[in-house]
Amino acid sequence: MQTMMEKGTDKQLREAVLRQLEWEPEIMSQDISVDATDGVVTLTGYVNGYSMKVVAEESAKSVWGVRSVANHIDAMPITGYLADPFGDGDCNIRDGLLEQAATGDRTDALSH
Repeated sequence: MQTMMEKGTDKQLREAVLRQLEWEPEIMSQDISVDATDGVVTLTGYVNGYSMKVVAEESAKSVWGVRSVANHIDAMPITGYLADPFGDGDCNIRDGLLEQAATGDRTDALSH
């Protein structure tokens, strides 16, 4: 059974890891959950690619007080909203260009 001090320390460690993940520009930290117990940090959720999974783990390990990291993050391929995370239409431009290349159509690919 944990004492109040240990629970407070676990909460502080969890918050510190979350802050570190938010600071990391290579990952979308809102898709990662963090739990901490006795210095052991567990990461769950998903990221866009294996390299981001590794970056998340290394970021968590860099936080003072982390003894070990259990990385249960799933590396997902780019699909759906992740293909256009900012909603600026870049995926539509890409799709139009791919369609144009496949059909040999010389019209403006951006008109789709």
